[in-house]
Amino acid sequence: MNADNPLKFIRRSPQEMATRAARANPNRAAQNEVFTAPREIDLMEVVGSIWRGKLLIFACALFTSLLAGWYVFALATPGFTSQSRLMINTRDQRLVDVESVLSGISTDQTAINTELEIIRSRGLIERLVLDLKLREDPEFNTSLRAPSAISPGRFLRQFNLPGFDQLDGDPANQTQSIIDNVRDAILVSSKRDTFLIEIRATTNDPEKSAAIANRLAQLYLDNQIKSKFEATEFAVGWLSERVADLELDLNKTETEIKTLRANSDLVSTDALEALNIRVKSIRGRLLEAEESEASAIAAEQVISTVLHNADWVAAKTSVSDPILTGLIDKFLSDDETGDQELQSRLQLLLDDAKLKVSRAGLQRGALQQALLQSEADIQRQNDDLTRLNQLVREADATRVIYDTFLARLKETSVQIGLNRADSRILSTATIGEISSPQKARAMAVAGLFGALLGAAYLMLRQFAHKGVRTINDLEEITEIPVLGEVPRMPIGRRKSLSAFLQQNPISAAAEAIRNLRTSILMFNTVAVPKVIMVTSSEPAEGKTTLAIGLAHNLASLGKRILLIEGDLRKSGLQQHLGNPGQAGVMSVISGQSSLLDVVCRKENLGFDFLAGDHTNLVPADVFTSSGFGSLISMAREGYDHVVLDMPPVLAVPDARIAAGLVDFVLYCVRWDHTKRAHIAEGLRRFSSVGTDVSGLALTQIDPKRMKRYGYGDTYAAYAAYA
Repeated sequence: MNADNPLKFIRRSPQEMATRAARANPNRAAQNEVFTAPREIDLMEVVGSIWRGKLLIFACALFTSLLAGWYVFALATPGFTSQSRLMINTRDQRLVDVESVLSGISTDQTAINTELEIIRSRGLIERLVLDLKLREDPEFNTSLRAPSAISPGRFLRQFNLPGFDQLDGDPANQTQSIIDNVRDAILVSSKRDTFLIEIRATTNDPEKSAAIANRLAQLYLDNQIKSKFEATEFAVGWLSERVADLELDLNKTETEIKTLRANSDLVSTDALEALNIRVKSIRGRLLEAEESEASAIAAEQVISTVLHNADWVAAKTSVSDPILTGLIDKFLSDDETGDQELQSRLQLLLDDAKLKVSRAGLQRGALQQALLQSEADIQRQNDDLTRLNQLVREADATRVIYDTFLARLKETSVQIGLNRADSRILSTATIGEISSPQKARAMAVAGLFGALLGAAYLMLRQFAHKGVRTINDLEEITEIPVLGEVPRMPIGRRKSLSAFLQQNPISAAAEAIRNLRTSILMFNTVAVPKVIMVTSSEPAEGKTTLAIGLAHNLASLGKRILLIEGDLRKSGLQQHLGNPGQAGVMSVISGQSSLLDVVCRKENLGFDFLAGDHTNLVPADVFTSSGFGSLISMAREGYDHVVLDMPPVLAVPDARIAAGLVDFVLYCVRWDHTKRAHIAEGLRRFSSVGTDVSGLALTQIDPKRMKRYGYGDTYAAYAAYA
């Protein structure tokens, strides 16, 4: 394009962009933090939300109460409860004390709790089912009930699951199911600080409830007696076997004692003591015999030595024999006497000495043999005595145990006929009284649940809400002034907007726009804004409606007003004001037509408007061109105020591009609809191009809903006009 082309693009220098960015709101980062920070829970806000929704809470409570009432009065099957009482015997009244065989119930809480579980045990419940024929009762046997259209079993059978029918018809499973159902109908508890057990049965038949409670109590007592009888019977059998074994052991031991006494020479311990004395005597005599034998051997050796050496002088001193001494003296005094007599005498003495040695050896050997025999006798007698004492002790111990077990056997045999239960029935159950459903309690609980459900819904709605409902909230999170609150206009079609504004000049909506107009005109006391741009975060936030209303209110001041359609994609302005059927914005920007030639003037509007027309160019490029700047300049010169209706900033960049040519940027926020994150993103995008949003407008307010949320006071003026 050449330099004269009004659609040429305007390229800004980096310095200019930096200057525009410097004009941005310095608190934008803080605003974004406010948007993204998690909301704190305000207790007063929660209480206020619940109080404002009291009608909803009441409606929920009423609905759930009525629903519960319909169920308990029309659908619920009444339940009848009967109660029997048992008392645990705390004193043992048995006639025979067999504590090792039978024992009563302990009175601590653990033992009582154990008895409660025994009463509800499957064994007793199964006997109860058999005794009362509860298998034939449809209340407990679900297979006898008429099939329901919504029953799970009927629903699952439609899928023909393998094994489902066999499982459903299995007698074992059916019995277990009946037992479970009966257990669910029985409540067993202990009364605090007493030894009383209460059995409650609840069924749909009062007589059946009484029968179940009484029968279960009796089965429990019978089970106690049966347990004791079985324990006693087992004890009798075990004691009988032990008594028989002990009797055999005792007889065997006594027989061994008799045999040992018969085969032993031992008379008494005195005889054993005599044997010990005899052994001592033999040991003394043996010592004397050994000494005599030693003397005889020594004498024999001396005589033999003298005889061999013929030393008669030595023989005179060493051999004490008078005859030998006389012969030696004679031999020594008479030289003619020979020594034959001396030798004969010494030989005779030697033979005699040898004889003495032989006799002494025989005596010593005899004494040694007698000593060995006596010692062996003593050892044998000692062993026999030890064995005898051991057998006697065993016999005595066995006899004591035998006597004890025999006495216990007789006591236990007598106890068989005296067994009694450790509990007794204190009071039997009477015909059951209706216990369920507790209509008043059920309705009260249902009402409370409904109220809690309503309150939970209100709190969830309060804290899950991401929109904005008040000016204070919007200003707090954006730090940008909110210049007006515009209610939703009661029009059916968009074309009815202009007629509504003309026919209802003092309506709440008209007054709200008039208030917004005043805030805009007085926003800057130095220079009144001439070019006002209206935009929003996203479509359907009421920006076009607000732009038309603002133009209409500005025109009512006698000013020349031009409304320009900046949305070249959808041309929403024409849906409200109609299609002028002639050239529009693009014709002026391209230079094909002048502004005064293409503006549409309608007497019923009071202002001029320039509609958007079709173009093959990208709208963002159009707003960047110098032709759009020329259009704004011409509008400034020819009109007192120009209202520019631009598309949403999150959808397209058109509004950010055009923001540099306007005096005032009005950002629309739809009440209770536009998300806070979208508001933050829209403002951030304006800040990114160095443009501040001048003011905010809260649009499409629903006065009734606003009052229901508790914000009616902030909208009191508009609500009064409405």
